[in-house]
Amino acid sequence: MCKFLFLIPKRGRGVSLEEVVKRSKKLINLDGECLNLDGFGIGYSFEGRHQVYRSIGLLEHDQNIHLLSPLIYRSPWVLLHLRKASNDVISHTNCHPFSYGNITMAHIGEFALFNLDRKSVIDRIDDQLLLKIKGNTDSEYFFYALLTDYFRTGDMKISVERTVDFFSRYDCCLNIVLIDNDDTYLVTYNNYLSDMSKVYYSQEWDDCDAFTVLASEMTGVASQGYHVLDAGKMLKIYKLGDNAN
Repeated sequence: MCKFLFLIPKRGRGVSLEEVVKRSKKLINLDGECLNLDGFGIGYSFEGRHQVYRSIGLLEHDQNIHLLSPLIYRSPWVLLHLRKASNDVISHTNCHPFSYGNITMAHIGEFALFNLDRKSVIDRIDDQLLLKIKGNTDSEYFFYALLTDYFRTGDMKISVERTVDFFSRYDCCLNIVLIDNDDTYLVTYNNYLSDMSKVYYSQEWDDCDAFTVLASEMTGVASQGYHVLDAGKMLKIYKLGDNAN
C-alpha cells in the first residue's frame, strides 16, 4: 500500500532532507516491507512555484536527491509519496505527486470506475488537460478530472465534492493531500475498504523543530499527539488551519 507524508515546518525554519528520509524509513518499517521499490515523489515550493521530483529508485539511495536539499529546506511545505504499484506500469510518470501550475496532489487508494468505465473518466477531462497526462494511473486521471471542474467553478471544495461523487459510483477509496497555492486540503472518502480510511494529523515540537504533520501512519516521536481523521462513508474535506485542528 502506498504511503504519504506532508510536513509544514514552523515559520522561520525548514524541513531538512534528512528529516524526510528519516520519516520515510519509519513509514516503510511500520509494515515490515520495502514499500517504495516502485518509486517515490517529493513535492515542494520554490520561489512561489510548485515543484515535483519523482523517481522509481529508493529515496535514500537516489543519486540526485541531495541536489534538492537546499530547495526543500526553503519550501513552506514538503509532500512525500511512497508508491506501491498495483496493476500499473512501474515508471516515474506514474509516481506521485502530480502537479499542474501551483496545484499539487498525492493520493492513496483506488477508483474502480477507472477500470470499469474509463471512457466516462476521459470524457470528463478537458481536451487540453488530457494532453498533460503522462502516466496511466487512476490517480492522475482523477487529478485532471478535478482540475477540469475546478477551472470551471473556481471553488476547490465544490470541485472535490463533484469529482469524488462522480468517481464513487463504484468502489472508491481515497486519502488525498491537495495543495492549491497556499491552501492545503486533506480529502478522505471510503465506501468499501475499512483499513484505508485513516489519516493522522499532528503538530509536533522538539528541541529544534516544529512541524504540522499529515501522514498515512504515525511517524513522529510523540505518537500520542496524533489525531485520527477518519472518513468512513462520508466525504470529508479538511483545510489545514481551519477544521483539521
